Amino acid sequence: MSRFTFRNATIILCFFNLITALFLIHAFISPPNSIDPIQMHFFNQFFDL
Repeated sequence: MSRFTFRNATIILCFFNLITALFLIHAFISPPNSIDPIQMHFFNQFFDL
């Protein structure tokens, strides 16, 4: 396994931020009553961290 560098950490963090931003934008754009139970499960897991 390759060494864990700051460049790799930056790339991983960038992707994580991108996914989080897309999820939040989707949550704000979509109507509140259209949230799937699966999405709600991930949402609850995300904020339990």
